Amino acid sequence: MNKFLINLFGVVPVIIAIVLWLAVSLKCGLLFYGMFTFGMYFHITTTTLSNAFIGRKIDVVGDLFWKMIFLIVSCLCLTLFFIL
Repeated sequence: MNKFLINLFGVVPVIIAIVLWLAVSLKCGLLFYGMFTFGMYFHITTTTLSNAFIGRKIDVVGDLFWKMIFLIVSCLCLTLFFIL
């Protein structure tokens, strides 16, 4: 009986804490990467727009590639964050 109580009050809370810690870490990571990549998308968009306003050369192919990558990653991360 004593060994059962040790397992019940010792091991079970540790396992629950580890599972909760992993779940919270996953959600925090998804939120961070989602917002960070959305910020990078916003940065590239404003930089391209600023370059167009002052008449500098715009790299349309590179900007479009990185905009699409950052937008897709941001959407995936934020979608998983709100679903989980």
